[in-house]
Amino acid sequence: FFAAILPFVLFGSALRVAQDAGTLPRAVDFFGLELFPFVTPGIYLITFGLVALSIGAALAVEKKTGIPLWKTVGGIGLILALGALLPALGIAKYWLHGLLALLMGCSGILLFKLAAAAFKHRTEWMEHAAVFGQCFDGAATFVGIGIGTPSAQYFEQHAVGGTLIEAAGPLAFYALKVVFALAAVTIVRNEFIKKEDAEKKTYVLLLLTIFGLAPGARDVLRIMAGV
Repeated sequence: FFAAILPFVLFGSALRVAQDAGTLPRAVDFFGLELFPFVTPGIYLITFGLVALSIGAALAVEKKTGIPLWKTVGGIGLILALGALLPALGIAKYWLHGLLALLMGCSGILLFKLAAAAFKHRTEWMEHAAVFGQCFDGAATFVGIGIGTPSAQYFEQHAVGGTLIEAAGPLAFYALKVVFALAAVTIVRNEFIKKEDAEKKTYVLLLLTIFGLAPGARDVLRIMAGV
């Protein structure tokens, strides 16, 4: 189920970038009521609603055909993600920026695996996803602020991150995100070690992944598009 949710995260991020680029409107008139479905918090409500509808459909499919719920949910999410990502990638101009952010995100996984190997610990793919999500978010900030593009200027919206970047530079922010990712996942691993804690561990790792991947993907797609 963890993997089935991730495409919805990418869908929401890509849809948000479509609004940033002007492809989708900021406001929509709904019977005289002005709504903002493609910006925060509207985009979260849309994404959550689609996840809920997908789960409902998947339960019906599972009951009739025996196909596991996560496969149907993941399939729907993948279709939605591709439908939103392809147009966002179609307007991309700065591919090397995206590649650098991706490599920096993967570097976090490598560091995590090396640290775990030093203590003879095995790692799980869900832990890798959480580490990647957080490091990818930090990498997006570094690429956007530290390198930037000719098309747009970027800045850190959060006060703590902005203060750190102002004092030590964007690379320091990325380093902090890497340290946070490794520490957070290690704490989760040590806190939920019993079999009966498996669901709680999965839930916490999923949240860590989403809180990193969602803003990271949006920022990287924005940078690549130069908006």
